[in-house]
Amino acid sequence: MKIYILSNQHVEKNTLPKLEEYLTSTQYISYIWSIDGLMQVENHKIYNIHIKDVPVIKTLIGAYPATIDKSEFIRENEAYQIAPRNFNEYTELVAYKLKPASQLEWVFEYKDDVLNNNYFELPNDVNYEVYQKEILEFLQC
Repeated sequence: MKIYILSNQHVEKNTLPKLEEYLTSTQYISYIWSIDGLMQVENHKIYNIHIKDVPVIKTLIGAYPATIDKSEFIRENEAYQIAPRNFNEYTELVAYKLKPASQLEWVFEYKDDVLNNNYFELPNDVNYEVYQKEILEFLQC
């Protein structure tokens, strides 16, 4: 699940230097959008992606308005052809954790070296309310 803090859109200048010690991973993802649907490229293989879309939940985390999205990108079978008309999207995901054993990550998405999005991420089967205190700690950085 992705948790978007709605008042948290301009965090790059002030927040990112303070998060350096919490950096856990950097991942590069390539998506291909075509008339046949969405595909993901990973390790020189192409996979069809099924999007499981669910309604979002609007809530408050502390005093921050938040949107919780439990939609998923589900990898399906390997694809061997790409439709001629397609669009490639390259994304760099940089993740931070306050505690190494925590399931909560603050993810920053970059497209063309520009911050495009940021959100907190948890597995869908976890109760996000348990992590509200940790989210608020992150937001204090």
